[in-house]
Amino acid sequence: MKSGTTKSYTVKKLVAGTSYKFRICAYANSSNEKIYTSKYTNLSVTTLPKKTAIKKFSAGSGKVKLQWKEVKCSGYQIQYSISKKFPSSVKKADASKKKTSYTIGKLKKKKYYIRIRAYVKVNGKKAYGKWSKVKVIKVR
Repeated sequence: MKSGTTKSYTVKKLVAGTSYKFRICAYANSSNEKIYTSKYTNLSVTTLPKKTAIKKFSAGSGKVKLQWKEVKCSGYQIQYSISKKFPSSVKKADASKKKTSYTIGKLKKKKYYIRIRAYVKVNGKKAYGKWSKVKVIKVR
């Protein structure tokens, strides 16, 4: 890959939402041959999922049904609020990676701001992609 005193390297064309394993070692050039160290460092990396988008949404009596674009991930987080600033007290819901639709129920007759993002699980923790564009919908 790289030689000299380089301490970083960018790997391109990785697939979003995918785990990769790398094995790294140092080497030196000596008389036109490379001498590798016997010590390797193993590195695991998971890329963040792509940004998803809400494709369709509809409001019913006290509920909102969402459909979104599928991306490679472990699941989706949906966030909804009556404030366009999404304060820390907003409501959240998780949807399985196998789903591309979700119904939020028990809503009041108000205007709601809704967004979604995909996540991947890394060592038991969720790593989130970027939020979708916010959709505004009025519940009847």
